[in-house]
Amino acid sequence: MANEELSYSTPDRLVQDFASRGLVLLSPESLGLPMDIHDRIYQQEKQAHDARQPISPGLFPDVLDILNSPGLVSACNQLVGDNWAIVPFTHNASFVSGARDQHWHKDDNGPYNGRKQRHHQAVQLEMLYYPQAVRPDMGPTATVPYSHYWTFNHEENHDNFAGADHLDFNYQIDGMERRPVSGPDSEYDVEDIRLKRTAHDIRMREAVTDLKWPLVQQLEAAPLRAGTVLIYSHNTFHRGNHRRDDWRTWPDNPRFMWRFWLYRTTEPAAPNGVSVAEIDWRNAGLDPLTRADLGNVSDDVSAVWRYHVHWLHSGQSPPPRPEVADLSKAQREQEAEHLFAQLHEKDDAAEPTRIGAAYKLASIGDTALAVHHLGKALYTDRESVRRAATYGLIAVGPDATHTLLEATSSPLKWVRKAGVYALGDASPLTDEVLQAIVGCLEVPLPLGPLVVWGVVLPPRVSARP
Repeated sequence: MANEELSYSTPDRLVQDFASRGLVLLSPESLGLPMDIHDRIYQQEKQAHDARQPISPGLFPDVLDILNSPGLVSACNQLVGDNWAIVPFTHNASFVSGARDQHWHKDDNGPYNGRKQRHHQAVQLEMLYYPQAVRPDMGPTATVPYSHYWTFNHEENHDNFAGADHLDFNYQIDGMERRPVSGPDSEYDVEDIRLKRTAHDIRMREAVTDLKWPLVQQLEAAPLRAGTVLIYSHNTFHRGNHRRDDWRTWPDNPRFMWRFWLYRTTEPAAPNGVSVAEIDWRNAGLDPLTRADLGNVSDDVSAVWRYHVHWLHSGQSPPPRPEVADLSKAQREQEAEHLFAQLHEKDDAAEPTRIGAAYKLASIGDTALAVHHLGKALYTDRESVRRAATYGLIAVGPDATHTLLEATSSPLKWVRKAGVYALGDASPLTDEVLQAIVGCLEVPLPLGPLVVWGVVLPPRVSARP
C-alpha cells in the first residue's frame, strides 16, 4: 500500500469526500493545463532556491496559472463558493521539506492569530500544490482525515492558543520539534528513519490514535504525481513531515510545496428546483483514499456529514432526518431529552458524541424543540457543551436567530461570543442582528482611565477588543 498511488477525488464525489473526510486530492490532469507547466515551475523554483532568492508567486507567473486553472477553479467553486478569495499575507508561500517535523496542529484563524470558534461550514480552506512528484520518503504532508469537526477547549485550554489548535503540544515544549529526525545531524539509525520507528514517528502516531475519534488515522500525502493539488478544511489536523530518503540527494532533489489559504465570499445556493440527494452512509463502503469503512461510523458522525453535504450543495439546513419522520410528539420529546443528555458527555474522546447530538437535535423535525434544548445547553458551564450547542444552533439555521440574539446580551463573555459567531453563520443580516453585533463590540470602560498595552485610555470611551 505504501507505494500505491493515492486516490484522487472525482467531480461527482468531491463534496461527499470533503464533507466526510475533510480533504480531497485533485489530479494534475483535472486542472486542465499542459502537463509541462509543473516541471517548468519546479525547475524555476529550484534555480531560485539554489540562488537563495525569496520564493513568491510573483517570481513565477506560472503559479498564477495553477490558481486560475479550470479544474481548480471548478473544484473550489464547489467547496468554497464562487468568487472565492486568496488571503493576501505570508501564509501563501512555498515550503521545502527537510530533516525536522512539525507537531500536529490546525492553523490559526487569521493574520493576527485571533482565537475564535472554527467554522464547521466550508468557509476557510487550505490548498497545497506540489510541482514535482512526491515519493513517500520525501517528507510528504501528514494529515488526519476525519478530524475537521472535532477539537478541544476553545476558551481556556493553554495548549490551544494564538488561534491554532494543537495536538500533543508538549512535543514542541519538550524540544522534539527542534531536533532533526533525519539528515546528517540525526541521532537515529537510518533503518529506523526509513521504517518510521523513531521516537518522533511513534509519538506522532500515538498522538492521533490516542484521540479515539471515529476513523481518525495518519495519512501521509504520497505518492503524488507532479502537479497534484491537495485541498483540506482549515480544521483538519496536519503537520510538516521529515524526509526519509538519503539526505545527500536533497540538494539536487528538493521537495517543494506551495500553500494558499482560500476564503468563501458567497453563500452556496442550489439551482432552482434541484434537490440534494440523501447519501446512505451505512452503505457508503470504503473511502477510496483512506480505505476506511464509512459504514462503521455512528449516526452521530453521519448526521454531521449529512448536514454539510446538504449545505455545500444548497446553503440550507437539510430536512429532518428520515428516521424521525414517524415519531409521535411524545417520542420526539423523549428523543430530544436523550440527545440533550448526550450533549453533556465528558472528555475529549466524546467530542463526536456531543457534536453529533447537537446536529441530530437540529434535524429532529421540531425546530422549537431543538432550539429550546440547544439554547439551554448554550448556557452550560462546560465549554465543550456550549461549543456543541453553538454548532447545533447554526445547523438549525435562521430559526435560531432569536435565541442567538439573546445570547449576545448575556453577562457571560463566552456566551456573547458564541452568539455573535453563530449569528454570522446562521442568520440573515437584519438591522437587529447588526445592532446586536455592534453592541458586543462596544464595551463601556470604567469611569477612571484604563491602561491597555501601556496606553492610557481616557474615561468613558469604547474599546474594541
